[in-house]
Amino acid sequence: MSEVRREKDLEGSVSVNVDITKTPQSTPVLTAKGSSPALAPAKPADAEEKDKDSEHMRQLIVATGMFCFGAVGMTTGNKLAVEYLKDSEGRSLPTTLVAMQMLGTLLLLGMNTDQISRKHLSLQHALKWLVIFFWSGAGMFTSAESFVYVSVSFVIIMRNLGTILTTGVEYFVRGQTVSAEVVVSEVVILVGVVIYGYSMLEFRDFGKGLFWCTANTVCITVWAVLLKHKTETDAEIKGMNKYTMSFYNNLMGLPTFVALAAARGEAALWGEILPAVSLKGWAVILSTCVIGYIISTSGFALTRLVSATSFQVVSNLCKVVNILLGLVVLGDRFPGWVSKI
Repeated sequence: MSEVRREKDLEGSVSVNVDITKTPQSTPVLTAKGSSPALAPAKPADAEEKDKDSEHMRQLIVATGMFCFGAVGMTTGNKLAVEYLKDSEGRSLPTTLVAMQMLGTLLLLGMNTDQISRKHLSLQHALKWLVIFFWSGAGMFTSAESFVYVSVSFVIIMRNLGTILTTGVEYFVRGQTVSAEVVVSEVVILVGVVIYGYSMLEFRDFGKGLFWCTANTVCITVWAVLLKHKTETDAEIKGMNKYTMSFYNNLMGLPTFVALAAARGEAALWGEILPAVSLKGWAVILSTCVIGYIISTSGFALTRLVSATSFQVVSNLCKVVNILLGLVVLGDRFPGWVSKI
C-alpha cells in the first residue's frame, strides 16, 4: 500500500511524486512526474552482518601486522639504542630513551591532529586514563631496565609468562572461558621458560635482569587486562580511538619519564653521552621513535579487537623472529648446555 503526494520545488516549475511504499523490504525513493516509483530493496540482515565481519577481519589483519612489525622492531631497536646511549663505564640512559620515543610519538601525532578525537580531550577523560597510563608507563620503564642487564632472547622468553598470567586473570577475575588447548600451549611455554631461564643463571647480571623482566611481565599483564576491561565497561574510554589513546598515554608519559631520568641520575650524563652518540646511533634512536608511534597506535587498536589473552598471543608471534634477530644480528648466544643443542 502506498501514499502518493504531489510537491513542488522552490520555484514551482517542476513537480515530483513522492512515493512512500510501506513495505518492510523496500525504501521510498523520489521519482519524476509520470514515472513509476522505484523501489530500492533493503539489504538483508545477513549481508550486513557479513560486511561487518569482513570489516572487522580487515581491521584485525592491519592492526596485527602493524603491531607485529612494531614489536619486532622495538625489541631489537631498544637493545641497539641502549648500547649507543652508554658511556665508557657502562652507564646508560634507558629512561631517557623512553622519553625520546614518547616525544617522537607526540610529534608524529601532531602532524595530523584531525586523527585525535577532540571531544574526548578533557580533564575528566584524562583522569580516567591516568590509571591505564600508570601500568603502561611501568611496563615501558621496566622493559628499558631489562635490556640493560640481559639479552633480548631472555627478555622475550620471560615475557611469555605474561600470557599465562593474563589467562589466569581473565579466567578467575573476569570470568572468561579458557579452552584446554590454551592451557596446554601455555604449559609448553612455561616449560621453555624454565629450561632457558635455568641456563641463564650463568649470566653475571641474571638477578637484576630476572627482577626487571618479572616486573615487566606483571606490568604488561595488568595493563592489557585493565585496558580491555575499560574499553568494554567505561563509555568514555570506549569512545576513544587509537590515536586519542596514544596521545593521552604519551602526553602523560613524557614529563613522567623526563622526571624519572633526572631522579635516576641520567640527566647528569646527558652532557657526556648524548654529544658522543654517532650519526648511526641517532639513526637507530630516531627509528625507535617511529616504531614507538606504530606500536602505540596499532597496539591500542588491537586491544579493542581481541581479548587480553589473544593480545598476548599475538605478541608471542613476534618472539621467534626476535630471538633469531638477537642471535644473528645482535650476537646473543644461548648460554650453558642449551647452546649445544
